[in-house]
Amino acid sequence: MPTTKALQVAATKAVLQIAVPLADLLLEAGMSADDLLTGLRFAFVEAAVERARVLKRKPQVPRIARKAGVPPEDVTRWMRRSVRPERPSRGVRSHADHVLWRWWTHEAYRDRLNRHPAVLPMAGGTRSFETLVRDCTGSSRAVGAVLDELLAVNAVRRLKGHRLRVVRQSTMSHSDAESFRVLGRQGRRHLEGLLDEMRSRGRMSPFFVRGLESGPLDPAYLPILRRDLRSQAAFFIASARDTLSASRYQGRGKRGSRRIALALHIVDEPSS
Repeated sequence: MPTTKALQVAATKAVLQIAVPLADLLLEAGMSADDLLTGLRFAFVEAAVERARVLKRKPQVPRIARKAGVPPEDVTRWMRRSVRPERPSRGVRSHADHVLWRWWTHEAYRDRLNRHPAVLPMAGGTRSFETLVRDCTGSSRAVGAVLDELLAVNAVRRLKGHRLRVVRQSTMSHSDAESFRVLGRQGRRHLEGLLDEMRSRGRMSPFFVRGLESGPLDPAYLPILRRDLRSQAAFFIASARDTLSASRYQGRGKRGSRRIALALHIVDEPSS
């Protein structure tokens, strides 16, 4: 069994691993280490309050203040706020990502040589942006909202003759505020899932987190592998969306209703 000191060292290293990409994100957003420190102190207060709630204890402001390194009045003020995961305000972002995936991968929406996504007319015929959205959402009513979303994150470009060209494979953008909110939600969910499984102690965790790492791969085959894995992952997400949307599972308006969220990550990194 590792000593308390060993656990603290390991936990510190884990936090640093997580903090590096967060620091990079803040640098890109024009923020400083002080901004990250302030956020971490706020998060420490939130975590301490949540832990006290789980243990059915009253949060002790002086103790939290001492641990977080902030004045007690700030702890009291922060305790009135919350950083619980935001609920997505709309489903347009999810539809837009599905449209992008289908546009990039489905042969019906690619060029004659199947090398690139086709330039699509807005409407008309059997292959247009309207039919693409209808294939993904089951309705043409979302065409305007999905197009606005894709234009807002520069994922598509308008061409002459009421045509559209797709230029990005994701709605995530470093210049888009909603992308940062999505990043925060997904990052928190993933970390909470990993931590819950670490603490499960024989019980069945409500989270399911599994990972897979390959051995060293030939760089020449990486584009093919990435494309195939993305296609498989997108197919799974589309299938899961259909399952979770089935009418018999819906609990809107029911007390104690819950949500299920899925996220798949494919990472390409050096093998050594």
